[in-house]
Amino acid sequence: MMQQNSAVSEVIGSILLISLVILAVIIIGVGFLSQPPPVQTQDLNVIAGNTTTTLFIYHDGGDSMVPGEFALLLDGNPVDPIPAPSGGWPWEIGEVLEVPITTTPQRIQIVSLRGGQQNLIREISIGQVTGGGVPITPGPAPTPGPGGQCTQEELDEYAEEYLEDNYVEYFSEKLDNDAVYFTRLTRGPTGQTYVRGWVNLTINSTDSYIIRSTTGKMNLNLGDLLSIRYVDSNSGTADIFSVGNKGWSFSGDVTNIYVNNVLYSGNLVDSWITSFNNFQSTLEFKSVGSGGGVQTRLIVENQTLVDQVNNNNYELINIRPAEPTLLILNFPSEQGKPIRFIGKVDQIKQGTTIIYP
Repeated sequence: MMQQNSAVSEVIGSILLISLVILAVIIIGVGFLSQPPPVQTQDLNVIAGNTTTTLFIYHDGGDSMVPGEFALLLDGNPVDPIPAPSGGWPWEIGEVLEVPITTTPQRIQIVSLRGGQQNLIREISIGQVTGGGVPITPGPAPTPGPGGQCTQEELDEYAEEYLEDNYVEYFSEKLDNDAVYFTRLTRGPTGQTYVRGWVNLTINSTDSYIIRSTTGKMNLNLGDLLSIRYVDSNSGTADIFSVGNKGWSFSGDVTNIYVNNVLYSGNLVDSWITSFNNFQSTLEFKSVGSGGGVQTRLIVENQTLVDQVNNNNYELINIRPAEPTLLILNFPSEQGKPIRFIGKVDQIKQGTTIIYP
């Protein structure tokens, strides 16, 4: 009888243990399932300016903002309700929120409320352009018209003047901190220097074209893959000027031209690419010193590495645009002509020594 009671107790204990395990699993599962699903917060760039009575928040790019999906906080205090933008809801690019203020806020926060969650989209201060750059001070705010309101034209003019005054400084600082500058008064002896490699890009417009030495102008279509091979040659040149997503000029007198992996005859005389993306490059060039040396300047990410007369050899490998999206290369066919380059590189050699990175 004692053995039977013991067996029954063990069975009951096992059942209770299993029940506790199942209950724990259920609780853990409920905890996981109760977590809110991830939501995609809005993308937004803004500029803020002010008068003594009004805060102007200019939509400078990104998603349209819908009431109820975001909150506006000034020094941690919510603005409720948020005034409708100048063009009515939704708040879109080029439109302005005019928020009455009694004191100038030091901190402006825009918070996403999507999916019942609170995620910070942007935090700025007066005069700051979102996305980084140097601190900047806005010019005089537009004068309100009758009824205390600014017209859309006045606000657009204010924003345009604001950007003109400050984006040049932003662009210059961004470029200095990312780019490689290389200039040399002469290229170097023929047969020892080179420019070679590939440039690949996808056409993102309907009015781009290239000019070939054999048949002249050739139109490019949206989505075309343009591949330019700069052939290693004693007389090869490369002229590239690209800023933003626009190729003002790609050319070279010893080149192979491929469109959608099909080789076309002739060298690339010139090009006009109004918009491109997916830029890839294995392009590299070499400059060789000679004689008593030549004036050479090499600046990397705002640090001067060389600024003197020397006869060292330099190789710049895998060149591409520097932030914010500038690439200039002038590599001549004549050995006595200068080299000029502004862009980004993967590696720089001085002689056989890697000096960057």
